[in-house]
Amino acid sequence: MDPSGGRYPAIMSLPYSVLGKLAGILDGAAVHNWKTLVEQLPEYTQSDAILFATEQQQGRSPTMAIMSELDSRGWSVVDLAQLAHKARLGIVVDIIKEHCRAQGWSLPLPPPSTLHSARECKRRPSSPPKPTPPTTPTARKEALEKYNSAFASTPEEAESLEVSAVPYQTILAATADFSPRPLAEGGHKLGEGGSGEVFHCSLSISGSQERIEIAVKVLRRDPEGSERAMWHSQFLAEMQALSGLRHPHLLPVLGFSCDGPRQCILYPYLPRGCLLPYLPHPDSLTPPRRLRVACQVASALQFLHTGCQKVFIHRDVKSANILLAEDWTASLGDYGVLRAQPSSATMVTTTVAGTTEYMDLDYLRGGVVSAKTDVYSFGVVLFELLLGTAAAGPVCYHGNIENTDIISFIEGFEGDVCSILIGQWPEGVGQALWHLAEQCLEERTVRPTSTEVLAVLQALKHS
Repeated sequence: MDPSGGRYPAIMSLPYSVLGKLAGILDGAAVHNWKTLVEQLPEYTQSDAILFATEQQQGRSPTMAIMSELDSRGWSVVDLAQLAHKARLGIVVDIIKEHCRAQGWSLPLPPPSTLHSARECKRRPSSPPKPTPPTTPTARKEALEKYNSAFASTPEEAESLEVSAVPYQTILAATADFSPRPLAEGGHKLGEGGSGEVFHCSLSISGSQERIEIAVKVLRRDPEGSERAMWHSQFLAEMQALSGLRHPHLLPVLGFSCDGPRQCILYPYLPRGCLLPYLPHPDSLTPPRRLRVACQVASALQFLHTGCQKVFIHRDVKSANILLAEDWTASLGDYGVLRAQPSSATMVTTTVAGTTEYMDLDYLRGGVVSAKTDVYSFGVVLFELLLGTAAAGPVCYHGNIENTDIISFIEGFEGDVCSILIGQWPEGVGQALWHLAEQCLEERTVRPTSTEVLAVLQALKHS
């Protein structure tokens, strides 16, 4: 018989014991593994395989990622079984069929004799253990969290991170329950963006008795059930990666919190805030300071792209994510959408994150991500520094107002560049920066690298 109402349950509603068996087998199989499964998807590309392989390289389960992705598309248990049958993964079909039989459901598939047997899927000795199936929703949730942690960061690993794990209740108390009043009005809120809100507080970090000023980013996303378990594991893995990133112009991660309903990332508080409000003020943000800021941010990008074992792509380079210290030293911050790649290869993501005005068309329309994605965004920031206006517009220069975004304005401008630059730039420097910004906005294949961009900026700085 069919399930009640004729609808089979969603993939991620399978019991933990079933999910664990599937992931343990497909992640560890020498042949007929998770790659065989995704190759049967109609929209499958090699880039998808690279993305799921990255999950495995970072210690997470590609099978769990695949099942979660299919679940988000509305796939049911029977859809997964039919995909496995098409891939000739008999053991996967057998596991799902056994579960359906226990529920009294029929599974509309050919007989097992036409499929590959379980012996064809050899498991590695290191495959995760299979605990006893939980019997209650609460137990199932807890077991699934433990299972996902086995593929990413464990609580013990969280304790060993170079950054501090701060109790959620401590942060809540320090920010007056995330007071929505702005800091300037006696509250704690500094601002908000697409991925979360930012609050100010004072805390003692890493066992120190001294309290320091902190900017707390509270992430918006708060998934439930199995997705929350996977999100939690991914968050800890990201904290592990970020804790090792140290550069003079990268805003360091001081701590994190993941024991409450919302995850938090702790950064040092920089009193001047972000670059954005200073753009139209050449008296405070002078041309030499603008060039210095550009050099510092470019050096941070070069470090992310070339200074680590993996290529880190920021994916949200913009003026609002460039923070200024009291002496105008710039730091690139907000790692909410940072992505690591094992090499300099181009990847495709189904989740486009960032800010539209700073995205190249490859990323915006096709999800194509590479280090050149950041270079394009940096080019937009260069134009902001040169014109003294935000990317979203309107473009204001010498009393004129153009109701358009900065890229549309630049594409249509045919006059003398020097006539629209903000402030008094040294001879030749403004024009050279303009040309560099144009190069950053070129097609991806001819766009300069962050190393090449930094070399030009340093030459201009010392000219």
